[in-house]
Amino acid sequence: MSIEETDIFKSIPNKHPMNGLIAPLFAGHNNIKERMEGTAFLIAPRFALTAKHVIAEYLESIQNFRVEEHSKPGAHHKGKLAFCMFMPVLSKRGQKIPLVIEGTYFCGFGDIALLRLRLGNKKDNWKDLGPYPSLNLIPPKVGSKISSLGFPNSSTKRNDENVVELHTWPRISYGAVKEVHKDRRDSLLLNYPCFQVNAQLYGGMSGGPVLDKSGSICGLVSKSYDLLPGEEPIGYAASLWPSGMIPLNDLPRKTNDTFRLIDLYKSKRVKVNDLHNVRG
Repeated sequence: MSIEETDIFKSIPNKHPMNGLIAPLFAGHNNIKERMEGTAFLIAPRFALTAKHVIAEYLESIQNFRVEEHSKPGAHHKGKLAFCMFMPVLSKRGQKIPLVIEGTYFCGFGDIALLRLRLGNKKDNWKDLGPYPSLNLIPPKVGSKISSLGFPNSSTKRNDENVVELHTWPRISYGAVKEVHKDRRDSLLLNYPCFQVNAQLYGGMSGGPVLDKSGSICGLVSKSYDLLPGEEPIGYAASLWPSGMIPLNDLPRKTNDTFRLIDLYKSKRVKVNDLHNVRG
């Protein structure tokens, strides 16, 4: 697919604060061809966010894990992957740092998944990354300017030496919020809190961050529609506040109470600007 670059859809500037903190998701297994689909972004050392449907596609096609069985109201998923998955990010000095995904977490509400990470090389350090972004859990208002980041058209290729080459195309797309759906847009396709934007969104950008005018992350890319030439783009971002309900029960904690992502937010390990507006 050929995607034209314009003033509102172009390469991510080198000095953009999220440059180096976002990456395509790469997966490999002995029995399958390497794949690179979707986008993820760091929110703190050892943690990243992406779209649940991106992780679902990997789990179902490679691990034969039926995500819908764990996506009913009140259900959740946590666990290790039976295949190798990593996200290649950049250090502050521009050096490549592979982050290995050790576990995935999501609940039955929303299109958000949390990724638990470890450094792929012992010589690397979490201090080499950052500064990490801040989050706004409550979606922006209609008319607000936004930008979305991701990796459309990413692909892999084995060269003559049988080494896997990663071909990525980091892009930023500008637009505005057209509608906000507090609980859901419908009961089938977008049955979770989301907001509509008119930024151009393409395959491979799912899971990428959506930033508000202050530069804080206010959502993640969830869905887009193919339109005819000249039509205004229609895309949807998942609101972030449902992410607080994701259980993290296998992480170290001081009590036996249910540990959720909102508790990680409260610990200030993740920067959240409007936590006071979210119950939990």
